[in-house]
Amino acid sequence: NIDAEMQRFKAYAKDLDTIILSEEVFYHSEVFFPAFWPIIQKTLFDLFGKDIQIDIVLYLRRQDLWIESKFKEGVMTRVPWKLSIDETIQEYKRIGFLNYYATLQRLESTFGKEHVLIRNYQRSNLTKHDIIYDFFDVCKIPWNSEYQYDADQIANHSLNAHATYALDFINRNIPVT
Repeated sequence: NIDAEMQRFKAYAKDLDTIILSEEVFYHSEVFFPAFWPIIQKTLFDLFGKDIQIDIVLYLRRQDLWIESKFKEGVMTRVPWKLSIDETIQEYKRIGFLNYYATLQRLESTFGKEHVLIRNYQRSNLTKHDIIYDFFDVCKIPWNSEYQYDADQIANHSLNAHATYALDFINRNIPVT
């Protein structure tokens, strides 16, 4: 029951000054549901009142690097991945994932431009070349030993280009039994 879960979350968070919601799917969901951000805003207002401040930190990767990452993910997790790299680009373009400008317009129209911070998701641009350190830095949350984590355990390992295309070739040419 969603109402019971919302009340449980509200009770849990009632004495907190800051709540951080972090999820990749937020970005993906809003492409399919035009009212996604207003619903998120309304839900947070219903839970915590309209006087809360909602700030969005959005990490964007260059579109070519994003689509390459999605293609690799598809090849590694879906056997056989049905789309070529060109078809993948066209499909994600059709869906709207590559239209960063439209996404930013929707975010800004809901939360206000001053509450949307765009970060370049390229490791060389991140604080300590790490998204977690960067996020804490951007949010002005002091880093301490309580937040330590093993970066190797949560690393998102990726195939190189040759391995990706080899696996794609194998997926397309060897029948699944």
